[in-house]
Amino acid sequence: VRRMKIEGIPVTEDYLSRFHFARLAFKYQRVFDVVQGRLVHLEALPHELSACAPEEIDEFAGPDLPPAVASGVCGGRVHPMTHEPFVRAQRGVTQRSIMEAFRSNATVFSSKTDCR
Repeated sequence: VRRMKIEGIPVTEDYLSRFHFARLAFKYQRVFDVVQGRLVHLEALPHELSACAPEEIDEFAGPDLPPAVASGVCGGRVHPMTHEPFVRAQRGVTQRSIMEAFRSNATVFSSKTDCR
């Protein structure tokens, strides 16, 4: 930050806290572990973070989802934000048919997605 200021690069007051938040998010995000069948942190939380309240960890790592929901999101059967099943999943579109369509460059889902 000091170097940026010396070089004349504008730095907002909250830059350092936002940078730290982004670093935590990338390092400790929750990912689906196919062996365990549930969400785990990409890297184990260090002791000083494991003492934080779960809500604080959820802010940068994302919420811990029940295994069935996490598995559904990972498998493309459940919407990642609403946790509702995709309509196509109810019509019998399988994960295999989606992957085959993807490989053949066919459009299966809308290209506009609301992701965070």
